[in-house]
This record gives sequence, structure tokens and C-alpha cells, in this order.
Amino acid sequence: MALLSLTVLLGLAGILNAKVLDCDTPPPVLVVNDTVFRGLIGKWHYVIGATNNTIYQKMMSKTDNSFCYILPLNETAFYSKEATNMGDKCHEDEETPYILANNNTSFYLKGNSSTALQVRFLIPNVMTMLDYWEYTQFEFYYSVFVTAQSKDVSQETVEKFKQQLECFGFSKEEIFIPAKEKDACPFKEGENKYQKELEEYWAKQQSEDTQ
Repeated sequence: MALLSLTVLLGLAGILNAKVLDCDTPPPVLVVNDTVFRGLIGKWHYVIGATNNTIYQKMMSKTDNSFCYILPLNETAFYSKEATNMGDKCHEDEETPYILANNNTSFYLKGNSSTALQVRFLIPNVMTMLDYWEYTQFEFYYSVFVTAQSKDVSQETVEKFKQQLECFGFSKEEIFIPAKEKDACPFKEGENKYQKELEEYWAKQQSEDTQ
């Protein structure tokens, strides 16, 4: 959590400048090692996203607030659990498992190799940018989602990611920023299960790091 404190003190915008978010040198897809995998684990708040999928565009245009948990299944697989405010309705996804492919850069949706996640940018346990790819027989869809473990992200930081999404070729109509006028919808059965798993995971990692 020291990095999180450092980020709060220096400001995310300065760290993003150091990471070089720009059109000339877009952030590469990361190889998933132990550091990257561990950096993905946690509770994440939706910051900004973009997609060429018209179905997702309709959903994202209505999204006011959203968060998800990413929790490990083992050392090379995780599952996500998400809740989203869309208009006056709350939408809660089922637990969704992803498995790391042999190339160590893609997580495939379990049982569906035509849907994949890649880590495009990561400040471990602080902020991440994930590519989401979908292939069908006739269509190819590309989406990018930026999330942070803090609920509060500066407008300057959001604008930097918006510029980066435009560099990826997304039009302004394909980029969506949640209004966050409402609190995020809670899980129907609460967050205790996921918080407990998260605490147990970090306790185990801390124990292994000190051995």
C-alpha cells in the first residue's frame, strides 16, 4: 500500500507522465508475471472506457457508476465480479473466470477463447487499463476500460486517459466517462465474501514475502 500513498502525494497525473501515455509511444501490452498478476488483484472503480461495440456503447452511455473485484482462482487465473448503475437500475454480473494463455499476455474467458483481456497499463494496486477483445464469425470488437482502486480520480488524470483512447483510434462518440452522480450499486449479497478473500490473499502474500 506504500505505492498508493506515494500516488496520493505526487498525484496520478505526474506518475502517468512518467509512464509516457501518448500517441507516439502507446503503452504496450504487458507480459503477465507475478508482479503484474498481483497488481491486478483488488477492488476497482470504473474511470473511463471506450468501445466499438454498439451494444456496449448503449450500456456505457447509461453507466453512472461501476466497480468490480478481481480475485485469484490460482496463480494464473482470476475471476471478476461487477456491479453497475445503469440509469435507475442496478446490474450485477455473475462471477466471471479468466485464465492466462500460454503467451502470458492474454487472459481468456474460461470456455471461450474468442474473448480475451490484456493488461495495457498498470500501476500495481492503483490504476489499470485493460484491453477487451471479442471475435465472432462476422465481427471484431475492441474495448478498453480504465479502473482505479480509489473512488476519486482527478479530472486531469481522466483527460490523459481520454487522450490515450483517442490515440488508439476511438472517436469521441466511442469514449464514455461515468457521471458518478450516484453511489455504486451494492452486491445483492454484500461484499463480505469478496473482502474476506481479498484480505486472505494479501495476508498470504505478505507472509510469503517475509519468508
